[in-house]
Amino acid sequence: MTKPSVGGLMVTFLMLHLLALESCKPYARDAGNRDSQNSPSTATTMATAKTLTEISLSSAGFKDGEAIPVQFTCDGANESPPLAWADAPVNTASFALIVEDPDAPGGTFIHWVLYDIPPMTHALPQGVPKGPTVSMLGGAKQGKTGFKNALGYGGPCPPKGSAHHYHFILHALDASLGLQPGATHEEVVAAIRGHEIARGELVGLYARKT
Repeated sequence: MTKPSVGGLMVTFLMLHLLALESCKPYARDAGNRDSQNSPSTATTMATAKTLTEISLSSAGFKDGEAIPVQFTCDGANESPPLAWADAPVNTASFALIVEDPDAPGGTFIHWVLYDIPPMTHALPQGVPKGPTVSMLGGAKQGKTGFKNALGYGGPCPPKGSAHHYHFILHALDASLGLQPGATHEEVVAAIRGHEIARGELVGLYARKT
């Protein structure tokens, strides 16, 4: 029996090695595809890690936790108080403001719904006009309040008794809401979900003695 030459053995070994490498390539490609499909995108990772930051919201008309002056209520001029804020995230695309009274006898009463406020806005003047849109605020839109679905600010007007707490809540959003003027409070709240990146709150008190 003739023994195979060393050269022949080397050729056979090399051929078998090459065949083994070729047979592994499809599995290597599939593994690479599975890795890329299962790896979360940067956007997904950021969304998961996103935390709500705090906005500093204040008013020149009253301090947090103190009484709201009569001029900003139904017993006075019933005009909206001036508001200012700072520390909003740089990626803010719009703001939305909701003013509510959770102490109302029939449940939370909505006093103001203002949305699609431009991101470069950092203050609201005293006496924001009522109506579906606000030109002085870049076309910001106003939603329905508890005052027979009126559009625009309606000041504190509680029944006689202990003071009610009026919450001015500012939401910084990563998108515009895309709602038409005259949206309900529920519609605005639903649109805010998933887009809020920061929030600020100012609370004022008001009581009617007579």
